[in-house]
Amino acid sequence: VKQVSTGQKISCLYVKQSVDRHVADLKRSKKKDYPYKFDIEKADRVIRIIKRLKHTGGKLANQDFDLQPFQAFMVANIFGWVRKDDGLRRFKKVYIETAKKSGKSEFMAALECYMCFYDREEGAQVYTAATKRPQADHVFRPAKIMMKKLCEQSPKVKSICRVMRNEIVNTKTNSFIKTLTSDSTTEDGMNVHCGVADEYHAHSDDAILANMESGAVSREQALIMIITTAGFNKNGPCYEYRNNVVKP
Repeated sequence: VKQVSTGQKISCLYVKQSVDRHVADLKRSKKKDYPYKFDIEKADRVIRIIKRLKHTGGKLANQDFDLQPFQAFMVANIFGWVRKDDGLRRFKKVYIETAKKSGKSEFMAALECYMCFYDREEGAQVYTAATKRPQADHVFRPAKIMMKKLCEQSPKVKSICRVMRNEIVNTKTNSFIKTLTSDSTTEDGMNVHCGVADEYHAHSDDAILANMESGAVSREQALIMIITTAGFNKNGPCYEYRNNVVKP
């Protein structure tokens, strides 16, 4: 926040607006009638847990997850802002647009692991949604590796975690992580706690996203995350959604 606000870090307009909104909301939160507050302990807890996970590829493989400042900022915003009356998360839907090779797949994989194993939700159903299975695997595969590595570190995690070919299961809370594609039958009976729409610019319609959102209505603080590179399709659902949330 300080780097962007002071100009120390060169940032685009939208990053500056995100930081400005966060800072302005911090000031507003001091007012009694403002419904939200920033809980730094909740934000730090998620960041600490993600840093226990391991990178899964390249020169960083097997090293502790090194959250970059922009990633930590996003985590803090998603999990730190809560409602004053009941402590539940303020934000239930997130749109993240990022450059290629920014580590978005591993970042989403880490968040999925958190939502399945550490968000204190019974029966948490976590889905990676993409147009095709290979694309969904860009997030699901790192999640599998992260949980396998965590099982090697922690006997406690090992006792409750089952990593299978198409599913990661938390046996303690009956939670799981699965993939969801446009030709999948998994969408029947979904009770979504966390849904990730990966590379949303490649989706031809909003059917998968709509299915996850409708499957999340019974959860108190379900989290739907859209993450994508910009892409080139100005006629798809991603560009239309982007125009609704990104204002110059």
